[in-house]
Amino acid sequence: MIVREAWPEDRLALVGFMAALREIEPNRQPGGEIADRHLAALEGWAAGHPGSGVLVAELDGQVAGFIVTGIDIELGDYVLPGNRLVGRLSDLWVAPEARGRHVARALVAAAEARFRAGGINRAEVSAVQRNAAALRLYSALGYAPYEVTFAKQL
Repeated sequence: MIVREAWPEDRLALVGFMAALREIEPNRQPGGEIADRHLAALEGWAAGHPGSGVLVAELDGQVAGFIVTGIDIELGDYVLPGNRLVGRLSDLWVAPEARGRHVARALVAAAEARFRAGGINRAEVSAVQRNAAALRLYSALGYAPYEVTFAKQL
């Protein structure tokens, strides 16, 4: 397995993965309609800091998964200075035929290594409550609940 920065020729695969990822939660736009735009928005968010971007995992010469990483900044003085830059893991997806081959773990490990190299001391990730596989993965990788977000459809 190779984990690397996404290349322009990966775009078609990434848009397909993004479309599939959008189908997890019913309040999301249908994936096929917005996947390219959503990916472009995430790329814009990620473009602002070294250590951010889109990583892909290749298996047998094929893109098997991706993760988007970005940096958020805690505003104000409430959080200690060494923790104000936060590495954010976003939109992790592994193709169904590649699951069980540790692709997600490799993508998260590569993202964390990039954060550390950029001086980021804390990484965060969110997952919708119904995505049990993501919750299990992040727990197994040492992530623990930090904040709880409550939502109510109005």
